Amino acid sequence: MLSVKNIQVSYDGVPAVHDASFRVEEKEIVSIVGSNGAGKTTIMRTIAGILPVDQGEITFLGDRIDGLPSYERVARGLALIPEGRHIFGKLSVHENLLLGAYLEMSNEEIESRLDRVYKLFPRLWERKGQKSETLSGGEQQMLAIGRGLMSQPTLLMLDEPSLGLMPKLVTQVFDVIQRLRDEEGLTILLVEQNVYNALELSDRAYVLQNGRMVTEGKASELLESDVIRKAYLGM
Repeated sequence: MLSVKNIQVSYDGVPAVHDASFRVEEKEIVSIVGSNGAGKTTIMRTIAGILPVDQGEITFLGDRIDGLPSYERVARGLALIPEGRHIFGKLSVHENLLLGAYLEMSNEEIESRLDRVYKLFPRLWERKGQKSETLSGGEQQMLAIGRGLMSQPTLLMLDEPSLGLMPKLVTQVFDVIQRLRDEEGLTILLVEQNVYNALELSDRAYVLQNGRMVTEGKASELLESDVIRKAYLGM
């Protein structure tokens, strides 16, 4: 479904990602894990079209997209849930969700998508008229995911969804990600500093270090790797 080949990405001429390659197959959950500052968010922002590639190519559903603007990538079925959530705090929950469907012209389709999100996150239905800045951290993360789902993606990219959440809420968020794949058939690309949770959830994973992919494999096998356990799991 998604193929990233030999991409290099820079900030002001300073390379942040070096010759990175990976793939995501349909209905997989694939994680990119690594320490803070490894380049994970840079990769996600590049796939979404927020950052340009210096070299390499990105292919989605058989077509190259690395030259397309972000809104075209959204229209083709890509959605990014950004690190830090970036909701519109002065707008209500309902208004934030509507912004996620800005490319959809059919009111009937928009209502159908809203119904789907509110069923997935009943707490958002309870808070739909509330200003988003008044929500708890966990509720804001639910809203960020719901807003992304409003674009009806086939590939959902989540950047650090557990960031700043209590352990109980982290479990809830990861349960939702699992359900989206298992019950709705969504393909998931996950960037996560919580390596153990990410590997437990994923089918396959890639380890990013200093802007380079250093290893890859089945997530279950990486969980058992002595190198991964020592470097990232504190074992």
